[in-house]
Parts: sequence; C-alpha cells; structure tokens
Amino acid sequence: MLQKKIKEIFIGSNNQGKIKEIADLLPKNIKIFSNLDFNISSPKETGKTFQQNSLLKARYFSKKTKKICLSDDSGIEVDILNKAPGIYSADWAGRKKNFNLAIKKLYKKLLNKDKNWKNKKIEARFICVLTIYWPNRKFISKMGKVEGYISKKFRKQRKTISKEFTALGNSRAALRVYPMGETSKVIAIGKCVPVHIAQHVIKKAIEYSTGVESLVQQQFVHGHWIGVG
Repeated sequence: MLQKKIKEIFIGSNNQGKIKEIADLLPKNIKIFSNLDFNISSPKETGKTFQQNSLLKARYFSKKTKKICLSDDSGIEVDILNKAPGIYSADWAGRKKNFNLAIKKLYKKLLNKDKNWKNKKIEARFICVLTIYWPNRKFISKMGKVEGYISKKFRKQRKTISKEFTALGNSRAALRVYPMGETSKVIAIGKCVPVHIAQHVIKKAIEYSTGVESLVQQQFVHGHWIGVG
C-alpha cells in the first residue's frame, strides 16, 4: 500500500555509480532526487550490521531532505575470515573505492589464513539490505543474499558477459555479475525479466562455465534484475 503513494524519492548515497544502478531499477514514473540536487555529506556508518547501516543512512538522508529516502548497505562475507569484510567491504577498497584493491586484500588474507585455500571451497555470500524511510518515521528494510564460493582468481569475464546483452536492445533487465564462485554456477532471475532474456542468460552462462548448478527467482530486489555469479 505504501509503495503506491510514492511519487518521488531520494536515493541516499554519495556513490554516483550506486545512484545510477538504483535509479535504473526504479519505476520510471517516480521522480528521483540525489545529491546532484542537494549537497549533503554522508553519515558515519556506526552500525554493527548491514541492517543498522542501511537504516541509519536512509533515516539520515530522509531527515535532511524531508523526503522519502532509499538507502542500502552491502558487502561480502567470507566464512573462513569470520565473515569479514562484511560491513567493511567498501573500506577494503580504500578512499578511491578501488575494488580490485579490495579483492587483492581478500586474497592476501585468505592466504595468511590458509595457504591451501585455493584447493578448497571457500564459502561466502553477497549481502544487500535496502531500506526505504518515510519522513513520518515509518520504514521498510529487506535483506537479500547470494550464496557462493570465492574464485581461485579474479575473473575478468564480467565485461565480456555484459557485452552479450547489447544485442538484446533496449531492455529494462539489469545484469549483475559477481566474482564469486565458479563463473555462472548460480543464476538469479527477477520475476519480471522477459522469457527471451532469461533464456539468453542461461545459454551464455553455460557457454562461459561448465554448467549451471542453481537457477533461482529473486524476490528481494526489483523484478527486472539478473544476477550471475
């Protein structure tokens, strides 16, 4: 019921890439505001969980703008590292948010923890919590998880896979490729993704890997979403 009343929303982030990703997934009839329209510094993320930080940011930006706000907090948990980096995933990327640096740091920590880690299945998951916060203090938070394993090396097929979708034309389906586990072992397809696109994803996933082990329909994010990882 609350979603039907939303006509405009503020995306609570100073990460321009993240703002664009979220904006692309929102219905086109919603007017979107961001820090391109305001000049608000990000709050300190003092929460101990993804849920706390997501709510903290959404509430902060909503109070500053007097608007409905959507914020997220996300990261990767690696079991053998006591679920690190977790909420500190972005910190591992440094001030310039260089996630290649974060990946190198992850591999270094894995090597320090277990020199034989490449011969094992290192369980991990990507977690994202989205919170939408109203000026009247009502809010809704949803968590999504994508389970997998850490790859033995960083795979640079992300761009290659993404290019395969240029031939599909002007589609609202958004592709997310995660360097997690064996490439394309798990595919998550949103409930609104057209059948011909879903079929294309499965076909290409099989081409890029030895097969697909899991095919799931994701309910925790926008319906026009595809995850490959």
